[in-house]
Order: sequence, then structure tokens, then C-alpha cells
Amino acid sequence: MPTYPLRAGLGIAALSFALLVCCGGPGGGPRNYGTGGPLAGGDVYVAGYENKASTGVAKVWVNGKSTPLTDGTRVASAYALAVNGADVYAAGIQFQGANTVATLWKNGTATNLTDGSQFAAANALQVTSQDIYVAGYENNGNFDVAKVWKNGTATALTDGQRPAHAEAIFVSGSDVYVAGDEWVGGVPMAKYWKNGTAFPLTDGTRISAARAIAVSGTDIYVAGYESNGKVNVAKVWKNGHATALTDGTAQAAANALVLSGTDVYAGGFETTGGVSQAKVWKNAVATALTGGKTAAVVNGLTLSGKDVLAVGYESNGTVKVAKVWRNTTPMPLTDGLSEAEAEAILVKAP
Repeated sequence: MPTYPLRAGLGIAALSFALLVCCGGPGGGPRNYGTGGPLAGGDVYVAGYENKASTGVAKVWVNGKSTPLTDGTRVASAYALAVNGADVYAAGIQFQGANTVATLWKNGTATNLTDGSQFAAANALQVTSQDIYVAGYENNGNFDVAKVWKNGTATALTDGQRPAHAEAIFVSGSDVYVAGDEWVGGVPMAKYWKNGTAFPLTDGTRISAARAIAVSGTDIYVAGYESNGKVNVAKVWKNGHATALTDGTAQAAANALVLSGTDVYAGGFETTGGVSQAKVWKNAVATALTGGKTAAVVNGLTLSGKDVLAVGYESNGTVKVAKVWRNTTPMPLTDGLSEAEAEAILVKAP
């Protein structure tokens, strides 16, 4: 994902809002996302953005119904979300003057994590029973510094001598795991941090990045990509050992990761004929969600019973359309009249 200052695809186009994929608001009615009857889980939350008059508006969709987090007077996007009881949290960015501010929203109310003097972004979020963790980066005037904010207080993961970015977070008990990249010799290198200690996933000789992280017992899984010298190869690392999801003949990346028992699911894209095709891999076996005629990418992934739910976008030939896929069935979140993208998804237990 290109950085900086904007994460994937915070574009400039024109807005209109639409949808709908399901019935009922939070707590009401069956959630019939696509075919296959009601989901086994509860309400479906999605974070992302939709353009309004050439300005990205950060949004959260609950069961397909959108709630704007920003008023459209400045570019903004939500990249991550979490639900704790009745509280809905989102993390992302909004512009303040010429810079982006790392922002946390709770029930629609914004809290700035940075002061706007430098570019910054909140890319990932996890809420525990007592604490709110956000991962992202803040520029120090020279380079982006990977950071974690715990209840609003920042801790730097890197020394600020080279660019670095935190893209994902996973909290397990007292352990805080973060995935991202730090540049070495002019090349971004995929790595993860456990309680602030860095663990590189590659040797740093070729471009790589870590985009998602999950932990099961003593096993640490990371999703991302690594270049083979010609194209980026989508990969999942388990305890530092890589499994390639693609054969290295076309550009690809894994952007999302979720675990279920012994099964490992990843979401992202692989190009076909030069066009990115949205894909989900289960134990390294790919399922295409789109036909490869127009650009599409999976940004987020979750499970609900036997259903795999992915979010991202698919172009309609003119603009990106924010979408949810239930298994392989697509449901648009926006009407395709303006640029939009879905970045994260979760299902709240009923």
C-alpha cells in the first residue's frame, strides 16, 4: 500500500451515497448479506470512506447503513474499527491544513492523536476491556516513525532515523504485537514488533511490507508481500517462516489476515492481465472474488460462522465502489457515482 500521507486509495472524486445489502439497523432484523440466509453472527460493521464533492468523508457502515464521521470539509478516511459493548471506535486520518492527523473516533466523536504539525496516520485499532490501542505513524520532520498509542499516549517503535510504519496491531493479554515496515538501505523491510522489540521477516535486500498480524497461542502470523526482484509476491509468515500465496509471475499482496482453528485466511489481490483481482486465500489456496476485468482489492477480512466476509473495492470502470463480499457474493456499499473504499470489517456477536 502506498504511503504517505494517504493509505490505499483515498482519492479525489465526487460523492453520492447509496446502498443496500441487508435489512435492519444494529440489533434489528436478520442480516441477510447476499445469498445464504442470515449470518451466524450479529451486526456487521465496516469502515472506510466515500467522496463528497471531491473530498473523502470517513464513514462507518452498520449492516449497510452509513454514518459519516466527518463533514466533508476536509479529506478523511477510516482505516480500522472496533466495537466494545455499545461503543463503536474507528481510527484513520483527517487533514488539518497541509498535513494529516492521526484520528480516533468514539461513537462519532473525534480525538486527535497528533497535533497536525507533521503527517501522521492511525492505521490499526484494538480495544480491550480497559485500553484502546492504535497503531500508525507520525513524521518527525524527516522520516515517518512507527508508533503505538495506548489510551492516547504514544510510544515510538522506531528511532526516527529512517522511514517506518505500523500497519496492524494484535493485543493478547499483556503482549502487544504490531506489524509494518522499516526502511533499510532505501528499501522497506517487513517486520513485526512484540512489546516494542523488532523482528524482521526478510533480509531487507528486496522491497517487503507487513500488512496484517494475528496470534494463536505461541504462533505469530503476519500477512504482506515481498518482491522477488520483478513483482511483489503475496505471503504469510508463521513464526518468521514465509509461505508464498502467489507464484511470483504477477503483482500481488496480502492485506488482511484471520485465523480459525488450524485454518489461515488471507485477503488481498493478484493482478491478472495487468488488472488487480480481489482474492481470498484459505491455507494458501486462492479464491477469486472478481473477474479481473476491472481493478479490485480486498483490504479487510473476518469470519462469521462458516461465512468469509471480505471488504475492499471494485472499480466500475470510472470510480472505486466500496464492497463487502460474503464468500464470493458481492454487495456494494456505495452507488458507484463517487470514489469509495472499504478498509476494515468486523461482526459483533449478537
